Amino acid sequence: NAGGKIPVSEIQELYKSLSDGLEPLSEADWKDVTASGGRVMPLAKSSPLLAVDFRLTADETTDDTVKSMTKIGNHVSHLDLSKSQVTDQVLSELSGMDRLVRLDLHQTNVGDAGLKNLKDLKNLRYLNLYGTQVSDAGLRHLKGLKSLRAVYLWNSKATAKGAKELEKALPEAKINLR
Repeated sequence: NAGGKIPVSEIQELYKSLSDGLEPLSEADWKDVTASGGRVMPLAKSSPLLAVDFRLTADETTDDTVKSMTKIGNHVSHLDLSKSQVTDQVLSELSGMDRLVRLDLHQTNVGDAGLKNLKDLKNLRYLNLYGTQVSDAGLRHLKGLKSLRAVYLWNSKATAKGAKELEKALPEAKINLR
């Protein structure tokens, strides 16, 4: 770049489009989440999009805990439930989060059945399923998520064959089995 226009990445464009027309929330709007042990932060200073994680309270975080996000779900673009006690049931709570871009479920009790609830998350780019109960049967539910760019499957029940099939269905995605 020789002093001209600064290039904008695909992900920056995505966040900009997801933010269009969305009013920022105040800390009062997410008090239920923080009271449940979640940490909430705007993605950027002026962004209405939020990152939510339950890493500090993972041992106490259950499917019911995640329901505390109902009021702010439309603003959540990053969600980290890693090492928590969540199960397949929690994924039904996420099915309407249209602005979800990153979802980290590593080392949770999530398995095959719950993944069908992710099928409408058209902006999901990153999905971490490391150390989950997800097998090749569950990976079939992800084949329609053409927006995915990274899927992490190490130490899951998925096989090399299942990962290859997912890779064929999602040629733009990096599927990491090991």
